[in-house]
Order: sequence, then structure tokens, then C-alpha cells
Amino acid sequence: MEISVEIPLWNRGEDRADDNGSSVERGKDWRIDIQREKRWNGGQTKRFIYACKQIGKEEFIDTGFYLRFKDQNSQQRLNENKMIIPFRATQEEKKAYQEMLKEELEEGIVIPIQQDQVKWWNHTFLIKKLNGTWRNNLDASKLNKEIEKLHFKMHELEEIPYLANQMDYATSLDLKSAFYHIAVSPNSIPYLTFNFNNNNYAYKAMPFGTKHSTFYFAEVIESILRQIRIHLEIKVLNYCDDILLIHQDKQKLKTQSMKIMKTLKQFELTMSTDKCVTEPKQIITFLGWIWNLKEMNIRMSEERKLKMIQALKDQCNTIYKSKNVKIRQLAALIDRLNFLRTYIKEASLYLIELYKAKTQALKTGSQDGIMLINKELIKELN
Repeated sequence: MEISVEIPLWNRGEDRADDNGSSVERGKDWRIDIQREKRWNGGQTKRFIYACKQIGKEEFIDTGFYLRFKDQNSQQRLNENKMIIPFRATQEEKKAYQEMLKEELEEGIVIPIQQDQVKWWNHTFLIKKLNGTWRNNLDASKLNKEIEKLHFKMHELEEIPYLANQMDYATSLDLKSAFYHIAVSPNSIPYLTFNFNNNNYAYKAMPFGTKHSTFYFAEVIESILRQIRIHLEIKVLNYCDDILLIHQDKQKLKTQSMKIMKTLKQFELTMSTDKCVTEPKQIITFLGWIWNLKEMNIRMSEERKLKMIQALKDQCNTIYKSKNVKIRQLAALIDRLNFLRTYIKEASLYLIELYKAKTQALKTGSQDGIMLINKELIKELN
């Protein structure tokens, strides 16, 4: 079968991710029937598998996402400490979560699981985004304590000025539900369980939240983009599921952008078409920032800036007035500061201290745990 990808075939030898003797169980010793040929979202097609062969990732994709435990006693410790964590939220949040769960069940992202099959329950909660919609989150912080740490480098926003030249053009691509494009290995599914309305569900597609999620997704995307960089004369910067394409020739960039979209679709990576910018521009919004390649500067839209500052003040006030603060409240504050640090250099100074406080607190609790923080620092933020 011929694929219309514009990048030629190549072969790269890759070591298996579990060559170091991971403690992942091998046998299908639990009773959820999962056919490897019929994974979520309609299954991994021949076209998809053939495309993965081209980047040396057939085995990586076939194995799927799996948890590499810290030591041989990790699973035993999890088994001894597992307990049902009920979903606690307002009626508005419960209704929103119910709708998202229904959609994920229909798409095969999550599946029902019997209680005797569960090996670990994770906390799950909602966060309201700036646009008023909700994002569901799997709090795998306690599970993460038993998972081996993997190192990788994420691209930074600060790389754009070094990657682009004045008067370059840019387009941007946004992958839809990107983390869910990788299937979970059957033996890891029972550890990715959560409880909602007294029913148990588990992730069959890789969720965001585990220590390994970002690494696995970055590995797949980087393998694809690495070959695009080699075979197409185009500059590529990606941050998880957001991709920025840069070239000095406007027409060539437009043509290459369409080819890259076509290539990504062969890996069953779908686009958020309403968020993609395929018409080359010299002023483009990427990761919430307005990049001006004519003048080589960056800014935030005034509307977004005001919303961010107000949200930041509200978070700071909530934390400052509270005697006890949930770790996830601090984590949300850190996320906003991390977003702002490209625009407000002082944000990096506050981040260092807040990261220290969060890391220390997570040593003894989960994201939903209670902690005390340096209120003088929060007062400074106000």
C-alpha cells in the first residue's frame, strides 16, 4: 500500500523502552478483554502502522504507553495503599465532568473497569480555563512517586527569536487531544483508574498527568518532526501539541505546511482546525503570545493580559487569605506564572520559590493535599 507522504522511507534503529528490565508485568492477568488490533478510536490501521515503520517507531507504538516502576516493590506498595477516591465537586463541575466522561467513553479513551481489577485509584478534578470551559485532570501525583523518572528536554518559547530571522513568515498547527493518540499497554490500565458516581473507569488512551505522559508524547512527536526537519527546508518548533513552522518564502511555507498536516494525519494525529493558522503571517499568535517577526518582538493581547492579571490576583488573594491551601491551588498559580515568565521576567524569580514549596509539599501529599506556604511571597505577587 502506498502512502502519499512526501518524506521518503528511512530506517532508524531504536532500543526498546523496556530493555533495562522494567518491573512492568508481562502477562494479561486481568479480565478486561482488549484486542490489540482494535484499540481506541477505531484501531491502529495498516496505514498508521506503515507510517510508524517509516520513523522506526512501530515497536514503540505497538508496545504502547506503560508505567516503568521505580523499583521491584513499587507495585506492592501501591497495592497496600490503594483506596477509592470519590469525585468531590460542585453540581456545575459534576455536570461538566459527566458530559466529558460520556464523550471519552464513546471515543474509547476511557473504559469501565471492575473493582477487583483495579490496582490503583487516582484523584480526578476539573480546572476552569480562561475561556470559561473546563479541563479534566488526573491527579497521578501519588502514583508518580512509584514511577521511574525519565529525563527529556522541552523546547522553550525563548528559542523562537533564535530560530527565526527578521521578515520570516510563520504558520502554526494545533493537535487535538494530543495525549490521547497513544494507547495504554494493557498491564498499565488498572493503575490509571478513577471513580465517578460510584463507578470505576480506567484510561485506555494515555492520559495527561503521569510522570511518563509528556515523555511518551514528546518521543513520538519528535521522531516525526525530526524527519520533517531533515527532509523539508523548514524550521520547526514544537511545544507538546503546538507546532510552529517558519520559513522566509511565504508560498513555500504554505505548501510545506499543508504537506506536514497531511503527514501528521497519516499518524492519526488530528488537528484543531479552528486553532491552526495555515496562511503564512509575520505576526502570529503562538501559545497565547503575539509574535511579530517583522520587528522581532513578543506581546500579549490587552484583553488576555487583563484577564491573566485579574486571574493571577484572584488566585493570590485566595491563597493569601487562606490558612490552609490545597497544593493544586498553588500548582494553578505556578502554571499561570510559568505562562507569564516570557513576558514578565520577574515571574521567574517567584517561580523558583513556589516550585520549591510545591515540591516539598508533594513529598508528603497529593495535589489535593493541604500545605502552608510563605505568605510574604504571595503578598509580593499582589
